[in-house]
Amino acid sequence: MSTNSSHFVQINGIRLHYREWGAAESPDLVLVHGWATSSVIWHDVAADLSDSYHVIAPDNRGNGESEVPDRDYHISQYAEDIVGLIQALDLKRPAFIGNSWGANIGTYLAAEYPTLISKAILEDPVYWKMVDAFVTVVPWITARKCQPDHIRSEALRQGLSIEQTERAIYLATHFSSQALAQVSSINRDWALKCDSYLARIEVPSLILIADSSAGGYMSDEELKHHRQLASNNVQFQKWTDVGHLMHVEQPERFTEQVRTFLNST
Repeated sequence: MSTNSSHFVQINGIRLHYREWGAAESPDLVLVHGWATSSVIWHDVAADLSDSYHVIAPDNRGNGESEVPDRDYHISQYAEDIVGLIQALDLKRPAFIGNSWGANIGTYLAAEYPTLISKAILEDPVYWKMVDAFVTVVPWITARKCQPDHIRSEALRQGLSIEQTERAIYLATHFSSQALAQVSSINRDWALKCDSYLARIEVPSLILIADSSAGGYMSDEELKHHRQLASNNVQFQKWTDVGHLMHVEQPERFTEQVRTFLNST
């Protein structure tokens, strides 16, 4: 399994952290995480893909080891951070993979910056859910930040290794609650605008939909709606019995899907 290296770069006035896997001469691939987590969540997928790709996984502003600014948590600012990262590292039209909020960022980029990325895989994006997230999801996420011992016990009961357990604790504790409160409240306009971005996607894109009965964020009604409005460049694929963190629950299936899509013409 490939190891990763840790780096920092100054982007848009803040210090962003990113992890890197694979050979620099391989095709570039950017992995972007969701709310209240970090690049660590891509560990297994990135290591698997590093035999074929040069993988870059940043910590979004307010998460992981990246700086926590007092403001500027709108989706447009997150997208500008990825634009700046791609330019600063001189990546060559990388493929983009994003989970949850990271998939929203990918949707934005695929519509607004189609010459910057080559393809996009959008894993269980959070579109309409932005309207009520501050009331529903955020309190639960914040509460887990204060429960590292509970997370450790839960992970060990699930049979995770010590390394996997420590990664789970890191993921649940290394984010700014202040940043989370801002991103969940100032982006409610995304729920009203996401359709227009879906309709304008200009790069080949695959939207992976988790099963809402297993913890996925998109209902069948929403999926039908988005299918009708999405650009012809967009494909949809639903996974049954798989929850929101599809690449964590089924990493081998996920990486196989990534390879198939990125290698397709």
